[in-house]
Parts: sequence; C-alpha cells; structure tokens
Amino acid sequence: MLAYKIINWSEAPGLREAHIVVTPEEQRETSRRSARARTQRIARALGEKDSPLIHHAISGAIRRLGRTRVDELVLRAQGIHRGPGMLVRDGSRNRTLGGIFFHLAKTGADP
Repeated sequence: MLAYKIINWSEAPGLREAHIVVTPEEQRETSRRSARARTQRIARALGEKDSPLIHHAISGAIRRLGRTRVDELVLRAQGIHRGPGMLVRDGSRNRTLGGIFFHLAKTGADP
C-alpha cells in the first residue's frame, strides 16, 4: 500500500518522498506465506506427503532448532539415506528419508 503524508507541499523544503506503509496484518500474512513455503520445500526435499501433520512437525523443528540447523539436518539426512541408511528402532528395515530427518531432529544429532 502506498501512502503519502502531505503537509502543504508548496511550502515544504527539501525532497518530496513517498513511503510504502505495510500494515501489521500484511506483515503477518507475508510471514505466514513465507513459513508455509519453507515447510512445503522441506517436506518435498524429504519426500513427505503434503499434509498438515507433516507441516506441523517440520514447523516445530524449525521453531526448536532454527532454519539454518533444519537445513543442515535435511542435507545430513539426505546423505545418510543415499549412503548406509539408518535402521528403525527394531532393526527390521531402513528408515525413510523423512524418518531419518525426524530422528536427527529429535535426538539433536550434530552435523
């Protein structure tokens, strides 16, 4: 939204400037869209379904660990998944890519 605060421009010295004013509601909506896009990008990178439960879990990891740390864990999980893999708790099979990520996020494993 473009807003002007004009006070007798004919007598105003100096430059005439227009300022963009963003309302708090617009800021919140922009932030929500950005967060939603980030969680969708991470879910796709992990091969997870586009579901509210997955988005909630990823958002929780971002809140607890931070965006940078979550991005590092995604890369680490992809490396583990491509390489030796990671067994589930009972050892019967390998974890999925998302399972490796959530395990790393839960245990707070170092990169």
